[in-house]
Amino acid sequence: MAKTRMARETNVANAGLFNEAHGAETFGFRKLQAVNWNFQAPRLYEESLKRGEAKIAAGGALTADTGVHTGRSPKDKFVVKDEVTTDVVWWDNNGAITPAQFDVLLEDFLKHAEGKELFAQDLFGGADPAYRVKTRVFTEYAWHSLFIRNLLVRPELGELRNFVPELTIVDLPSFKADPARHGVRGRLEIKDCGVPCRPLNGGKGWAVASTYRT
Repeated sequence: MAKTRMARETNVANAGLFNEAHGAETFGFRKLQAVNWNFQAPRLYEESLKRGEAKIAAGGALTADTGVHTGRSPKDKFVVKDEVTTDVVWWDNNGAITPAQFDVLLEDFLKHAEGKELFAQDLFGGADPAYRVKTRVFTEYAWHSLFIRNLLVRPELGELRNFVPELTIVDLPSFKADPARHGVRGRLEIKDCGVPCRPLNGGKGWAVASTYRT
């Protein structure tokens, strides 16, 4: 059974196993209702069903309605254009936003998350210890947490106590971007590939995750 405790910095209820010295507040989250850390598959199945996010199919598989979009929209991919990305990104197929636009968008993401209960997974992008990236993924939906847990490499339980992410991904499908304010379309997938690297995903029901070396 996952333990629940209150983080001193934010008064957020934390459940599960994680590095208490490097919680959600270190990314900038404020006033979260709760964070469910590193829940395993059975618990995520239960949470997905309890929240009405998914159903069990006849064969026992978990099924979820992703909405009208079942894959990435080419026109909704944006990368922060700066000295790191200018000469290495294929701009014909990726939209560009400025660092200032990203800062506004990130702040609005964090504001939108206030009062929400999130799920967090600490994982490795890549299997080779010499090259893998410590990746933390915050999701609004339990089944998205299950998705990313299956996609990336899971650490040993003993590694979670000292896990410090090199890459953080935030996935908030209920967030809708303002094109005039943010310089993007209503749905978005943003990569800020500076240090730290901070991909954002909003306005989409399907699960998405991208990892980038910082």
